[in-house]
Amino acid sequence: MLVSLKIKNFLSFDSEEGACLDVRTKNCRGKSNHYIKSNKVNLLRFASIYGANAAGKSNIVSSFEFFKDVVLQNQNKNFWQKYYTKYNRNCKDNVSKPTVAEICIKLGTKLYRYGFEIMLNKSIIVKEWLFQDDTLIFIRDIEKENYQINLDLFKLTDVRNMVEALFNVSKSENKTLFISEMNRAKRSLYKCENEKNLIIYQEVFNWIRDSLVIVRPDQPPRIISNAINPNGDTKAVIRILGQFGFDIESLDFVEIPIDSVFSDIGMPDDLKKDFIDDISQQLSEEDDGGFSIAINGPTGLHFFAKENDKPIVKRLSIVHKNKSSFKVTEESDGTKRLLELIEILINNDKEITYIVDEIDRSLHPKLTKAFIELFLESENLGNTQLLVTTHASILLDQKLLRKDSICFATKVGGNTIIKNLADIPNVRSELDLEEAYFSGRFEALPNINKYL
Repeated sequence: MLVSLKIKNFLSFDSEEGACLDVRTKNCRGKSNHYIKSNKVNLLRFASIYGANAAGKSNIVSSFEFFKDVVLQNQNKNFWQKYYTKYNRNCKDNVSKPTVAEICIKLGTKLYRYGFEIMLNKSIIVKEWLFQDDTLIFIRDIEKENYQINLDLFKLTDVRNMVEALFNVSKSENKTLFISEMNRAKRSLYKCENEKNLIIYQEVFNWIRDSLVIVRPDQPPRIISNAINPNGDTKAVIRILGQFGFDIESLDFVEIPIDSVFSDIGMPDDLKKDFIDDISQQLSEEDDGGFSIAINGPTGLHFFAKENDKPIVKRLSIVHKNKSSFKVTEESDGTKRLLELIEILINNDKEITYIVDEIDRSLHPKLTKAFIELFLESENLGNTQLLVTTHASILLDQKLLRKDSICFATKVGGNTIIKNLADIPNVRSELDLEEAYFSGRFEALPNINKYL
């Protein structure tokens, strides 16, 4: 579960800002079902960020995306070009300062702090660290040549020597994160049952890779097996769509020739062959044999699986109650948006943290509110968390949300500042937040000058 993300010298963030999902005790009461209780820290299930256009709300989402990209893609040479100029450029001195990012997560009963410092304009890592509660796991400060690793965690000499050797190699590596290296082709390393502490490296990495899910309004929908999939149970999807007033009767998956997926968009034969070969290779690496690859394109949403050693593909068809059938690309923007988000309401993985940019895009305000209400009322979502940016002022309701689950993004001198409602004085429980917001009480409004 996510506790916090801290970011500094990235996009519109100059000094340290970020997102925090720990529960505030001051000025916040009630709605105990809105947070997850534990003996160390209580964590919010839902949080929202408001602000004017260009205030920096989406840069919070970009910060999570950046963090995940660095951990997963740092060994890709083309990766570094993406963030070469993404340091905060409001101060010219920032080009020579590192971008700092740290995430705090709760796994089981432990809290982990993992972070790094990167000189983006030079594409080099200068510092990296990992702590379990207050116990140092490792730190490598390349700039100051300070390298520490906690080898006392391991019982076996062979394991201790192997981890130490890998860490020593990392001392000269300023393009690769140690936590990434500890999870690259290291399956045999984690098979040692007598070294329980060894999986710290794996669990933190896996949370970033699998449990941190980022949904942008300009990207294809993320499809998982328990939501929309030819092998899955789509009854829950149809039920929720019905609750929101959509007249959809079923989701059908129709097998089509694999060539047609790419021919319909005019893909050249040589590129099409390479694409199919790449999909076949990915499918051969999957263990379950299910429809594990989904591609969303101009001709619809397609699912790939392997059958008799050959790839097959099925296209999603949406059947309405009047028996008319449409491809996803032929549906309304609101329907497509809800299909992008619906896995949040039926997630069976229990431990996913969703970061959703502009959750209200293409949705009616009442539908957006109903979506959040259903999320907060659901008792079968386990430790699922949802952090959103939004303009949906209908959510600014103290009957619906806790104060500490509402934040505002404002710009000061070109830099984004994030304020939590719980930290703003004199916000009484009976205050109409939506009215106060539009009156400028929280400052996070566009500055419109109609006389220009």
